[in-house]
Amino acid sequence: MPFTLLTSSAYSTLDATKLTGNLPAISGASLTGISSTAPTETYFLARGGSNYEPSLASNTTTVIVLPNEVFDTHNGYDTSTGRYTVASGQAGKYYLYGRFSATNQSDRGDLNISITAEGTTIGGTTDYVSSPDNYPKNEPNGAAAIVDLNVGDWVDFRYYGDGGGYAHTGNYSIYFGGFKIAWVT
Repeated sequence: MPFTLLTSSAYSTLDATKLTGNLPAISGASLTGISSTAPTETYFLARGGSNYEPSLASNTTTVIVLPNEVFDTHNGYDTSTGRYTVASGQAGKYYLYGRFSATNQSDRGDLNISITAEGTTIGGTTDYVSSPDNYPKNEPNGAAAIVDLNVGDWVDFRYYGDGGGYAHTGNYSIYFGGFKIAWVT
């Protein structure tokens, strides 16, 4: 089959209807750096539950230890410590989130929740609670963070209130979770 030299202007306007013959098969067998298996998904969610009512001391930071795992794909959440530890092979960038509702906070004061990695705050929120006459008030707060985590790193969810109070009961009034959004290769 003879070849025809095309002018440079012909490169930009190739008419696919004029192509004839068979196209060569392309094999990806010699490609490198491409995994043949997709990374496994990594996510967890722990929650308080209907009977979860820890007493929260005033002016004290408390790690929120949630007793119920909704899901935990790599068994990283510890219901006795409230920590999620990154399992072997699961290093990467994580999106972490949490929600906390307090009730019976004192008349006025700050309610802080935070997400920490290895004890350092990486995300959180502060809410000033002002409820006249010490009226019991359900005060929900949420926090989120994106963080790079290595195998063995741990994260947790914390509460601080200068007015004491109690965690609000309810299946999803208090929860802490996260999922991996990028893998480390």
